[in-house]
Amino acid sequence: MKIETIEINRLKEDPRNSRKHSPRNIEAIKSSLRDHGQRFNIVAMPDGTVIAGNGTLRAAKELGWKEMVVAWWEGGEKEARAFAIAANRTGEFADWDFGILASELDDLTLPVELFTPAEVEAIIDGQERTGTPLKGVDEEAGKADPDEGMVQCPNCGHKFPA
Repeated sequence: MKIETIEINRLKEDPRNSRKHSPRNIEAIKSSLRDHGQRFNIVAMPDGTVIAGNGTLRAAKELGWKEMVVAWWEGGEKEARAFAIAANRTGEFADWDFGILASELDDLTLPVELFTPAEVEAIIDGQERTGTPLKGVDEEAGKADPDEGMVQCPNCGHKFPA
């Protein structure tokens, strides 16, 4: 792949991107870009359509950035679409080591866009030891929601993980 710094207006979000970015997600990306700069390349088709990094592109545009580093895709369109899905999906298979995370959160000051104070408290207090810490935490009370990520059988009422 050819990597270069280009004018941001040459890039456009992929209208077929199946990954949706919440306002919190975009704010977290903006915070990271402000604090650390661009540390991951955006991957784009030769026409400027972003394959990987749509949220980063949107956040950078909202920050008023004029340039970004891009890695140009050198393959077919179907392969690029498959890569886009893989790039978005693979991180979902990772888990947190909550012992290490709790230690890091206790030692660092991170922007609230990454972890709310309630989430940090829940992680440090050991309330979150399985699954993703961003799900099931009531941001007001800082308590884990026992029904988050559960599905209830409409016939018997039994609850089981989704």
